Amino acid sequence: MITAVIIDDEKNVREALYGIIKKYCQQIKVLGLANSADQGISLIQDTKPDLVFLDVQMPNKSGFDMLREMESIDFHVIFVTSFDKYALKAIKYSALDYLIKPVNIAELQMAVSKIEGKKENMSVLLENLNNPQNTKKIVIKHSKGIRYAYDREIIRCQSDGNYSKVYFTDGTNLFVSKTLKNFEELLPSEIFMRIHQSHIVNIEFVKAYNNGRIASLEMNNGDVVNVARTKKKEVVQRLSDN
Repeated sequence: MITAVIIDDEKNVREALYGIIKKYCQQIKVLGLANSADQGISLIQDTKPDLVFLDVQMPNKSGFDMLREMESIDFHVIFVTSFDKYALKAIKYSALDYLIKPVNIAELQMAVSKIEGKKENMSVLLENLNNPQNTKKIVIKHSKGIRYAYDREIIRCQSDGNYSKVYFTDGTNLFVSKTLKNFEELLPSEIFMRIHQSHIVNIEFVKAYNNGRIASLEMNNGDVVNVARTKKKEVVQRLSDN
């Protein structure tokens, strides 16, 4: 049995989520509900749950603020949020699970089934939230485990079917079970650019632009990456602005 608490400032959301969990996730026992971050901290300290369903956007203190205040985090977290680009980016960087309001039953069941092994990723989330600089740490899962890297350590990503090959500044690379579209949504558009159906590059590592019959970029590590014809103008503009 997995013990859990629900923390959300909206009464109807708390009660609806509780009802769905009770009916469709019978392996979970809900120990209590809280309507604010402060009440949530007290509830967690009193009940010591295995899992916390945590709203991100709450008045006075957000779910992220609540996590920052806690002395230790020895529970799993599934975030519950309305669509918020900043919040979702922070959660995705840390490879944590989230549910979009209103909560979908199938997505809830999927998130619950994947909670094991996520506690260590909370430290990445907190580091990113507390980091005033632009660079963020990202959790990258691969067949042999997990790599923790900063986004600015990634030179480029290359599509390989439903997988992607990620190239790092230390000369290593990884095959990852994410599509290039996943990385396009995840990586910051300030420094990363989709230049081809098969390529995303970090423009900070572009060494030269070659305007031949097939345009290409030469990267600092020596790789040469083709630029799609439809992207040539945009690439030249980005490089000139950079």
